[in-house]
Amino acid sequence: MNPALFRRTEPTYTLPAGAVAIYDFVYDPANPQRLTDISGNGNHGQLGSTSGADTDDPAPGPDGYGLIFDAVDDFVSLPLALGNLSTYTYICAVEQLSFLSRRLVIGGSRTDGSVRNGLSVITGGMLELDNYLPSGGALSTPRTLVQNGNQCVVAARQNAGVSRAIFWNRLKMAEDSSPETYGGGAIDAFRLGRRSGSTADKFHARYDYTVIYNRALTDEEYLQAYLYIRQVLWQRGRRLP
Repeated sequence: MNPALFRRTEPTYTLPAGAVAIYDFVYDPANPQRLTDISGNGNHGQLGSTSGADTDDPAPGPDGYGLIFDAVDDFVSLPLALGNLSTYTYICAVEQLSFLSRRLVIGGSRTDGSVRNGLSVITGGMLELDNYLPSGGALSTPRTLVQNGNQCVVAARQNAGVSRAIFWNRLKMAEDSSPETYGGGAIDAFRLGRRSGSTADKFHARYDYTVIYNRALTDEEYLQAYLYIRQVLWQRGRRLP
């Protein structure tokens, strides 16, 4: 009997056609201020403030990956380069985001007002927020954190007094002239953190994979993209839901 006949084979997935950018970030311990962008898109993988007002303090996360930094503008060059954000769909695999601060904003804009990006859709996936207490209250049930035309619904659970939220990011960027915020910081597909030099506001994050389309995706296409990204991360020993 041929054992190969009984070996389980996994289907091979591909991304939907038409992606305008694919960012495959790999942490490089030898150069911790840079997430190596192996898709050939240059310095869009660089971690660091574009404003000149912030400083980064990169360091490995608990699992040997990730970065610690505090600049709100870390990936601002990417959405600016793409132009009108309201026409783009971002699919981001963001693994393990641990805040050392209780202050966080989901949605928002650069504090100087030059870019206003809100999150209009987030569904599925994997993101952990530790010690997250919006508006001073523990987050123990799903809650809409950002409104005013853009919303971000986070399903969270309480675990020994620590708030944790797990979801996949399906991001449709939309322009918003007045996004609501909590705590004065900002978070979007590529900008995480606070414009602050305080070590209390730093966090560590690991980006695994991001795909950007300049059009809306159907549910079938989004599922196809999700399965492809999950397949890539599984091959690296990282399992997603």
